[in-house]
Formats: sequence, C-alpha cells, structure tokens
Amino acid sequence: MAMVNFVTFIQDLAQELIVNNKTHKDFIIVARLLSDAIQHQLILNDSIFQHLLDKLHTTATYVKHLLLDMPLNFEIFLPVRIPVPVMCSFNEEHRTVQVTGFRTEHPFFFGNALSFKRMNMMLQQDLTEVVNEMSSISAYGVIYDLTYIVHCSHSVPFIHKLAATERGSNGEHCISFEFVLALVFESVNVPLPSYYNAPIVGQWLAYGMVAEEGSSTDWAVLVPKWKTAGPAVCLRSMGSQIMLYRLMKIQECQLYAQPYWLKLSFFMATEALGEKYQRISISDIMLMILYDQVIRNVYLTASEHTSGDKLLSIKKQQIRARGIFSILDDAAHSNLITSEFLFSFFSHMFIPAVPSCTKWINETDGQVAE
Repeated sequence: MAMVNFVTFIQDLAQELIVNNKTHKDFIIVARLLSDAIQHQLILNDSIFQHLLDKLHTTATYVKHLLLDMPLNFEIFLPVRIPVPVMCSFNEEHRTVQVTGFRTEHPFFFGNALSFKRMNMMLQQDLTEVVNEMSSISAYGVIYDLTYIVHCSHSVPFIHKLAATERGSNGEHCISFEFVLALVFESVNVPLPSYYNAPIVGQWLAYGMVAEEGSSTDWAVLVPKWKTAGPAVCLRSMGSQIMLYRLMKIQECQLYAQPYWLKLSFFMATEALGEKYQRISISDIMLMILYDQVIRNVYLTASEHTSGDKLLSIKKQQIRARGIFSILDDAAHSNLITSEFLFSFFSHMFIPAVPSCTKWINETDGQVAE
C-alpha cells in the first residue's frame, strides 16, 4: 500500500478547501447584515442585551454541504461588558472568579454576585423572542429562515446557536452564530493574579462552564492566547477546522463536525498549549482539536438529555472519532499516511476501533483512564 507525506498532504488539501476570496467576502457581508438585524430586533424588544452583542458577527460560520467558512478572527466566546461597576475575587485552586457589584439591582446579579445561570437563561429567553418575532431575514434577494437552539450543560444554557438557513436549500446552506456567553475585562483595569502569567496589556475572559457541584456565580477564567495571532496563523487555524469539518462530516461523526465544538475545542487546546501553538502545522492543529474533543466531555455533554437510537448514534460517533484520531496520531508521528486514508476526505471508509491499550475516556466520570 502506497504511503505519502502526511504534513504535506494536509497542507496542500487545506489550501484547496479554503473558500475562494469572493465567496468568503460575500459570507462576511451577509453575516454582518444578519447580525445587525438581530441586534436591531433586540433594541426594538427593549432587551437587557441590547448594545451588548456587538461582536456577534465574529461568531458566524457558513456551511454549504461539505464547505465550511468562518471569519479570519473567528470566535466562540461572545464578549459582553457588564454595564455596571464590578469587583473581581479570584480563586487560585479552581481558576475561577466571582464578579460582584455594590448595591446593584441589575437583573444579571443574584444578590451582589453576577450569575452566569441568570445571564444565559435571560439570553435564551430574549433570543427565542427575537426569532419568534422576526421569523426570517432578507439579504441581497435571499430569504434566511431563523431558528434558535441552545445546548445545555447540567441543565444550564451553555452554547447558543442562531441559525439563518437559506430558504429552498433543504437546510444545506446556513449561516449560524454559535457562541458561549463570556465576560470581557481589560487587563489594565482589572489585572489577573500573577499565577495566570497574563500580559499586562490585553483582555481576559470569564465564562460559565457549569460543574455539577459548582456555583452559578463562579466563572471560569480564560486568557485568550489566540488574540495575539497574526493573519497567517489565523488562516492555518481556520484551515485546520475546515479540514476536520469535512473529514468528520464524511465519516459520519456529525457531533464532532459541529462548528461550535470545533471552535470550542480549538480555543481550549490553544489555552492549554500557550502561544507556541502559533508555530505548529495545520496537521498538528487538527490533532490538537480532535484530541480535545475525544478526551473531554463532548460525548458526555451531547448525551446528557439523549436516549434510545440517538444515544446509540452518538456512541458510534464517539468510537469512530477515537479511531480517526488514532490513525491521524500514528500518521503525525511517522509523517506518513496510507494513500487509502486520503480518500477519507472524499468518501466514507472503514475506521477500525482503537486498541484496548490506548488511553481514552472513562465513560462513567469523563476522566482519562488506562
């Protein structure tokens, strides 16, 4: 069986799959128009979130069959600036922060503490109202039908998805805004403790990732390492997700092809790796994203409120995703891959189960097991 250079193949194919410049520009223009229309409706509804979602367009993705596109400065965390003075109290052990206000009656707060549960549930309510009232948006002669879904973690809204589907496309052409609500702080005004090794100038984020025993006022802290990346690094990062989207879609791992999981896993992995991720190849970024997906709780989160045939389907996808990662990991170590596997980006193929000795998720608690 013929072997080919793995890194070179991935780089060459990524260049072929990245959307042409005109199509990309059209997507960016329409995404901005849709974002503006949604925010205008929030103003008309006198929503508590009016004027707070001005970065919504950066969370956009465009899907057309096997094609994925996104802004070069793509985001999964939608930054919100709290419109009242606050103080931050950090917990070094849990890497969390509590945000408190002084004698505030703002609805985002539970007592004096800012609650991500309240914020996300209020946003869910307001976005549901927006979609019910707007129903569709017309842009450059195309009608986009709006839908809204939310993915929960321990029954609390976590990932929000506003989808604008091109009417008549049978659901195949869609611009979506997929995001995790996050607070944004300027490091100059609210510096992080020294144990975060964060730059003095810049921003840091706080988001609500619910633990079963956690409090809704404990926000996870994130130093966005990707913010310092230049255009070339951003293009590699985007290319890696375009490649993974196509691969996982064709190999019937729909859960792992979801753009919001790809982006979230990318950002979590870059946070752990630090700025050195900017020096690695597209193939290494692909592995980094897929490893984060299979080793974290993507399967557990997706199956939280799922049963029957749908749960079985998710389980099968998990097994296939592990198998794909095992093949790519072996290829990365040798920098060789079989010519047969090259067709996995174009047609469905058999994916062997990973060896029993491989480290994977313990499905009872989501931890890594031997």
